[in-house]
Amino acid sequence: RSLINSFPGSVYIFDLRTKQNIYANRFLIESLGYGVDEIEEMKEHLLEKIVHPDDLSFYMTIGMVKLRRLKDDELFENTFRMIDSFGRWRWFKNREIVFRRSGSGEVLQVLGTAIEITDIMLAEEELQSNTGYLNAVVEASPMAIFDLDENGRVASLWNSAAEKIFGFTSAEAIGKVLPIVD
Repeated sequence: RSLINSFPGSVYIFDLRTKQNIYANRFLIESLGYGVDEIEEMKEHLLEKIVHPDDLSFYMTIGMVKLRRLKDDELFENTFRMIDSFGRWRWFKNREIVFRRSGSGEVLQVLGTAIEITDIMLAEEELQSNTGYLNAVVEASPMAIFDLDENGRVASLWNSAAEKIFGFTSAEAIGKVLPIVD
């Protein structure tokens, strides 16, 4: 119990029949800021109260099908959002494995862990935003902008100004060595 409670994330046992956590460490209380009384009040509605509706819908449909088909020692991984007691959505990555089967082999329960990845998701969003901005700047530039690999071939970037200046479309230029114009 001490080992499980010291894990820097959630450790839980999820019952596929009742679609409820039947065990969870203190993570929700300590990390997400919920009190014991709040967790107790949510009982069987815990997941629908704290998991983002889109993520819960995926988990309860597609995720459940995948969980029921898990082989022993096979992992199911998923990302989802949970709301903390301050109303902020936080991202998590979970890994689940078969914990208990019925006598006929049906998956009854899975053992799972979930760690927070909010910082990673926010960094990826910022990177995508910056990449989109840089792509727009490159495309709007009046100068030909392209990249060459170590063999002098156009690697992947060929903006519209390069098309106008060199007379080749992006599809025609990528992968080709540029003819040197004197």
